[in-house]
Amino acid sequence: MAILLIWDIINDFDEEESEWPNNIKAAVLPNKKVLINDDESSYIPEHIKSITAKWSENGSEFRNNIDGSAKLLFNSNEAELKEAGLTYSEDIETDEIPISHFFTAVLNRYDNQAVSSGIFSNEEAKQLLGDGGWFN
Repeated sequence: MAILLIWDIINDFDEEESEWPNNIKAAVLPNKKVLINDDESSYIPEHIKSITAKWSENGSEFRNNIDGSAKLLFNSNEAELKEAGLTYSEDIETDEIPISHFFTAVLNRYDNQAVSSGIFSNEEAKQLLGDGGWFN
């Protein structure tokens, strides 16, 4: 099972690499639930919910854009993503967004100068979340 993590990268170049789990703002689960660890991150679930809503609107341009990005992502990182439990879905005509495309859309949205995101295996994500104090 793959889990997508979103983290704050502001000033992260000044921090020890081992401290970056403290900057994790959200965990996105394969069932599309979003877990956050503080009120400051409360906007993230709404942003992510808008991805599934936009997909459901059956906008072929949106679906085709996400599909193109998903193909690139999976062609470049197939082994790592498969190891994390994520495979590419070719069916973009479904009412519900495939998890491969959902995670791709989230990765696209949360990749900028302030935040970043990445896909991790269940075990890796649990370790990082634990290191970030999510289970205290």
